[in-house]
Order: sequence, then C-alpha cells, then structure tokens
Amino acid sequence: HDLLAFLDADDLWHPTKMERQICLLCIEPTLDLVFNKLEPFGSEESSLRADEEHSGFSRSSLCARKSAFDQVGPVTDYGTRAGEMVDWFTRAAEAGLIAKIIELPLTRRRLHADSMTAKKRDSIDADYLDVVKDAIRRKRAKRKALR
Repeated sequence: HDLLAFLDADDLWHPTKMERQICLLCIEPTLDLVFNKLEPFGSEESSLRADEEHSGFSRSSLCARKSAFDQVGPVTDYGTRAGEMVDWFTRAAEAGLIAKIIELPLTRRRLHADSMTAKKRDSIDADYLDVVKDAIRRKRAKRKALR
C-alpha cells in the first residue's frame, strides 16, 4: 500500500496507531483518510487547553492513501503553518474524499508555551481567515465554471 502518515516533532503516537489505521484502510478500500482522536498533554504553563480530547483532525493523527494527496494536491504554506492542514482537509472534502475517525486517542498532542501555536496566536487567526477566503474563491470558481 502507498500510505502517508505524519508525526510532528513534539507529538507522540500510541504503539498501535498505525496498525489500526492500516487495518481500517485494508478492510474498507473506499476510505481515503483515517484519523484518530487526539489526547493533549504537556506543560501546565501552556495557554492551550489540555483538559479534553480533540476531534483528531490533525496532521499527526492522519494516515492517508498516497492517491488522496495526488488528488488533493500539496499542502499550502500559510506562514505560521496553522491553517495548512485545515486548508488541505477542506480541499479533501471538496474533492469528495472519504474519511473516517477512530474514536480512540491514538495520538498525543504536546501542549507547551514554546509551541508554534502558542507563540503565534495573533497571526494564526489571519492564517485561518486566509484558509476560509481560499475556500470561498474555489467555490465561486467552481460555480462560474458550471455556468
């Protein structure tokens, strides 16, 4: 299988994460993307919330078929990298890719005061706004092409 998975330098994977995701992709050949829940951990001094599991739509929780990346295209750099995967996941949904989430916290996301997310909070909002603007532009271009 041609699969891609990513692990941010400060995150951790549960020992069975990849096995579970690969098995799911083998059992369900129509799936393109498999995520899992995130379990935050880390420093008490972080301004980020570490008191709940997160949805799992994260680069470190993703296991994808290479064909999904071939179809969606490269990850867009939004400067702080905050919006890059939100943009990619949005384009994957627009392309009709099929995703599933394993409802287990198989990825541990480290939260700490020195993380990129904590340090660049002000510019992250601008990046997310750029992601939304790009999605609107694609939707308008698609509508125009259909006329």
